[in-house]
Amino acid sequence: MVSENKKQLVQNLIKDIQTFPIVGLVNFENLPAQQLQVMRATLRNKGVKIFMARKKLLKLALDGSKKDNIDQLTASCHPPRGNFQS
Repeated sequence: MVSENKKQLVQNLIKDIQTFPIVGLVNFENLPAQQLQVMRATLRNKGVKIFMARKKLLKLALDGSKKDNIDQLTASCHPPRGNFQS
């Protein structure tokens, strides 16, 4: 069962995606925390809204936004394909 918080989060993301003229995705994996904090502060001062969420929630929000040309961003939410060894 999906939590109400996650449902509300996806709805808020859909609203933001539909509202803002520019939407981008960035993979912050393996980024040092200090560097991330500096980036967030710098971008916040320039009026950029930064939101971090799981890939699945981002994909749901992008699909739900029905914004033109959003399929290019949706494709980037898929995990990388390759050879995985166990």
